[in-house]
Amino acid sequence: MHPPEDILLSFVSGEADLARRALIEGHLDGCPDCRASIRSLSVPGARLLAGMPGKAADSAGSSGLWDRLRARVAEIGPPPSFETSPLAQYPVPAGALRELGDRSGVEPQWRFAGTIGAAFTILSRDAGTGAMLLLGRIKPAKFFPEHRHAGLEEILILRGGFEDQYGDFTAGMYTSYEPGTVHRPWIDEQEPCWMLSRLEKPVEFLGWRGVAQRMLGN
Repeated sequence: MHPPEDILLSFVSGEADLARRALIEGHLDGCPDCRASIRSLSVPGARLLAGMPGKAADSAGSSGLWDRLRARVAEIGPPPSFETSPLAQYPVPAGALRELGDRSGVEPQWRFAGTIGAAFTILSRDAGTGAMLLLGRIKPAKFFPEHRHAGLEEILILRGGFEDQYGDFTAGMYTSYEPGTVHRPWIDEQEPCWMLSRLEKPVEFLGWRGVAQRMLGN
């Protein structure tokens, strides 16, 4: 279970938003196959840059640009340590933590996720796409309530796993659910399931939970 090529390409090209970058970086930490795919997808851009005429680049002021960039990097200094981040106590991959930046002063605000034993916290919300990055946890041996996806959801399993009619998903796997998908995941019995999710729109619960969700406006 790996991100498809179009998702990886959006990551390589810089078009991916923060939530997607965090998921991809987290997956890359443990997936040599996708790291190789990233390198392969990066080759055309690298060749294009390498083939640019040196004099034309100089006349465009590229050398001055690089000098300014080096100076700016020196001002910023080394990247922050994530060991003191509140997120360090949870199974969030190092790659995802790097994308999220220094969150040393941000305590996760856990919210009820529709059933006893399930909670989530919002790590980011993209102003452009509206996509949210969620860190979620669900106790073992539980069904997550049946729900419909109103928008695309991308998931990276961090620990534990779940199964539904689409497959059996375990730690390190990436999967996605298209808008309109309906499912009721069963959480593995051995340990809690932890996951990072990029959610474009809130899910719509079915049954009495859906009625309550609509009444509360959530």
